[in-house]
Amino acid sequence: MSKFFLYSTLLFLAFLLVVFVAACSNVSRNIQQDKKVKITKYVYRYGDRSVPPDYHRSYSIEVSADTTVFTVSTYDEVLLRKTYCQNKLAEIETTLNGMDIELKKEKKSACSGGYSETLLKYSQSEIVFNGYVYHCDGESGTLHVGNGDLSSVFKAVVPESIDSLINETRLI
Repeated sequence: MSKFFLYSTLLFLAFLLVVFVAACSNVSRNIQQDKKVKITKYVYRYGDRSVPPDYHRSYSIEVSADTTVFTVSTYDEVLLRKTYCQNKLAEIETTLNGMDIELKKEKKSACSGGYSETLLKYSQSEIVFNGYVYHCDGESGTLHVGNGDLSSVFKAVVPESIDSLINETRLI
């Protein structure tokens, strides 16, 4: 092998190393930029256990800059929707930031009959975070909440009692 071939090979490998390092640094910068996306809406969904429609009550709480929307449903039939004109977005964001929330690799469950919780974060109309946890014989799903209780955080921004609102939808 000639010295020229050896030097040109080493030079080419050094060039590839520089390109690889530059590409990796751009990826990590893009990930950090994504974390700083301005959240314009949070949605919390509680999915009730599988029970007959007279008893099944799922609900969602959507919090944006100017409203909080509380919706109760039974198997996708909306029973109640209340809109509150209030700005609780910063309050939700501050609380959630202290809760060690992250996405994890999906863990599936063979269990059925549990309830679920879903957290969505929007930037404008784009979903930038979507995680769920299924509570049935342990926890499965993609959402990890290190400390705190998601349902309590979102229930706290609804000005009326969640239980009372859900009970309003039950047949007497």
